[in-house]
Order: sequence, then structure tokens, then C-alpha cells
Amino acid sequence: MVLPILLLIIGGFGSLRVQWKFASIAKDLGVAQRARAQSVSDISRATADYRSAETRYVMVPDPQAIQAARQEMTVYRGRIEDNIHALEQSEASQDVFDATRRFLTNWQNYVSVNKATLDAIQQGRMNEGRDLFWKELPAFDQVTSALGNLQTVEKQVNANKVMDMERSYNYVRILTIIVTILAVLISLLIANIVIKAIVQPLGIITNALGELAEGNMDVQVALDPREDEIGTLLDALKIFRDRMRNAEKQKQMELDSLFSGIAEALDGLRNYDLTTRIRGNLSGSFSEIQENFNNSMGFLEQTMSQIIKSAENIQNGASEIRQASDDLSQRTEQQAASLEQTSAAMEEISRTVDQAAVGAKESRQITDKVRGEAEIERRYCS
Repeated sequence: MVLPILLLIIGGFGSLRVQWKFASIAKDLGVAQRARAQSVSDISRATADYRSAETRYVMVPDPQAIQAARQEMTVYRGRIEDNIHALEQSEASQDVFDATRRFLTNWQNYVSVNKATLDAIQQGRMNEGRDLFWKELPAFDQVTSALGNLQTVEKQVNANKVMDMERSYNYVRILTIIVTILAVLISLLIANIVIKAIVQPLGIITNALGELAEGNMDVQVALDPREDEIGTLLDALKIFRDRMRNAEKQKQMELDSLFSGIAEALDGLRNYDLTTRIRGNLSGSFSEIQENFNNSMGFLEQTMSQIIKSAENIQNGASEIRQASDDLSQRTEQQAASLEQTSAAMEEISRTVDQAAVGAKESRQITDKVRGEAEIERRYCS
């Protein structure tokens, strides 16, 4: 475990070091090397322009042209010396520094030789000046050669830096692959440790909870005591298991007490004892069942008491009704005898009415006959 992490740390530092080197090379190529290349290019142009101005200074007889050429030479020589000074002050390799010093030496030698030529022309010794001009050509060739060498060295330095960058890139690529492999190995190792330290214990605890859910109150958790969160969870599981076990025992005891009380109450009902009740102190839903059962028995006892009282009242009422019925029977017999007498009287009255009706009919016939005769007499009289 320690070795991969140590290698990963070393790889990280190595990667930072290579990145710093990349930044340094990029800075050198992008800033310092660009400035040096610009200085070398300016020196090359200024050297050629200096030689051209010197040629006009020596070959052209016009005094104004000579004066203009002399001023140009002064400007170009100052530009060359400034760029040489810039090269000496820049951060460069020893090869570039040596090439710069060689060019400076050859340039100073050329300037010293060139001074005699310029003095001869300025003093009017034109032929001598032209001879000295051609004699200083080897010195100028040395300057040109030293300048070419400086450019070659600068290019070689750039090429070396590019190769160095390529090597560094390959190193970083290999280092990245190694670091990636180490990171994967460390991840696998950490994952294995996490699985052993967390996932497997959680699986055991989950299985134990599943058995508890299925009603196994004697489940055992095969884990050693721990001081971390898993240990806390394990302790909580054991406490929960013990409480569930005690609650189950208490529930069973109350259930047995409830069934026993119900059996006694039913036995009392079988013996017509409505005062029987479920005894004991039950809890939870069992206490509700106890209370409801006892209330029901109380209500049943009250109902039966009212029924008994009602039955007694009904019995008393039935006796009174029976007595009243006997009295009514006697009165009915008496009324029946009276009705027989009344019936005989009614028959007699009916015969009398019939006779009266016959007499009324005869009287009507007589009346009608008298009325008819009276009508006839009235007609005759008329």
C-alpha cells in the first residue's frame, strides 16, 4: 500500500518537474530565443549595410555621398554593438556565448583595420584608402564567417531544445502511463480495502436485518466489535434485536393472558355468569381488546338485566290481561243473553212494522180510490 502511493507521489513530482522544464523551454523558445534570433538577424543586416556604406564611402568621390555614408556606418556600427551587448546579456548556452565572443573579436579586429581605411579617405588619400579597403576584405570575411557560425550555433541550440522537449514529452508520456497504472492499482487496492472494511460488513448487517424482518429474533451477527461507524451500526443492530426479542416475549405473554381471560369469560358465559371480565394489565392493542371485551360484557349484562326486568313486567301484565279476559268473558256471556232477548223483541217489532206497512198500503189504495172518485165528480160538476 505504501509503495504504490510513494511511487505515485514521486511520479507526481516528476511530472511537475517536467512541466516546469516544458515551461522554461517554451519561454526560452518563445521569448529569449526569439530575441536572440532577432539580434543575430539585425547584426547580419547591419554588417552587410555597414560594408555597403563603407564601399560607397571609399568608391564614391562625391563629398556629400561620403559624408552620408560615414553617418550610415556610424549608425550601423552602433546597431551591431548594441545587438552584441544584448546577446551577451541574454540567457544562452555556453556555445552561443562563445560564438558571440568570437564574432565580437573578429568584429573589433575588422573595425580596427577599417579605421585606417576611413582615416586615409578622410585625409584625401583616396588611392591608399582603396588599397586598404581591399586589404581588409579577409578581416570582413572572418566577421562574416563568425556571424555564420553564430547563426549555426543558434540553430543547433534551438534544435537541441526541440529534441529536449521531445525527450521530455516522451518521458512525460511514459510517466503518465506509469502514474495512470499506479492510480488504477491504488484505486483497486482502495476499493478492495473499502469492500472488506465497509461493503462486506454492511452485507452481513443487511442479511441480519432481513432475518429479523422474517421473525428470527435469535439471529447472530458474525462481526467483531469496531470503533467506527460500522461498529456503531452493529451495536444499534444488536440493541434493536434484543428489544425486538423482548417485545416479542412481552407480546406473547400478553397474548396468552388475553386468550386466558377470553377463555375464562366464555366459560363464565356458558355458566350464565355475565359478571366475568378479562383480568390483568395489557398494553397496546391488547389493552384495547381487553377494554372492548369488558365493555361488551358490561353492556351485555345491562341488556340482560333489562330483559329480565322486562320479562317480569310482561309476566305481570299477562296476569292482569288474563284476569281482565276472564272478566270480559263473563260480561260477554251476560251481553249474549241480553242480545237474545233483544233479538226476540226485534223480531216482534219487525212483524208489527210489517203489519203497519200492509195497513199503510191498504190506506194508500183507499186514498187513491177516493181521490179518483172525487176527480170524476168534479168533472161531472163542471
